[in-house]
Amino acid sequence: MADAARPVFPPLAAVRLYLHGDLRGEFEAMIRDRGWTEEEGVKILLAYAAAAARGPRLSPDQSRDELGAARGELSVLRHRAFMADDGIKTLRMNVTGYEKSLEQFARTLPRLRQAEQELQARLERLLAEAIRLGIELPPEEDEHLPPRRSFIDFYRRHARQ
Repeated sequence: MADAARPVFPPLAAVRLYLHGDLRGEFEAMIRDRGWTEEEGVKILLAYAAAAARGPRLSPDQSRDELGAARGELSVLRHRAFMADDGIKTLRMNVTGYEKSLEQFARTLPRLRQAEQELQARLERLLAEAIRLGIELPPEEDEHLPPRRSFIDFYRRHARQ
């Protein structure tokens, strides 16, 4: 069998496997059909054989049931891994969106501060002119929106400029 990629953990023992005749072809076909690498297939099949040899003797029906249970558990684990991977992708997209929003706000903020300063200066000039001309100003009405609402509206109005 071809050498697989270098394992993450070094092997504890080397095992040489000799298969004669058609058994080798069947063995390789079984591994390939299940989508295992050769190294995984050998380990899995040897582990099953070792467990069967040292464990209690199971009837063929019990062995089939145990295999079915193991396949079910594997399916659940694969589904959980898929869901976790999907959740990670969603979180990455959210983080990217938040980062881009922050970048946009950082680019917009100086322009908004400049506009605020210009409006404040204009207001002060108009108030000074009104006082100089003797114009009575009506009392200011408290028409403030809640701070959060007014900030969001302000940002929406000025972010599109």
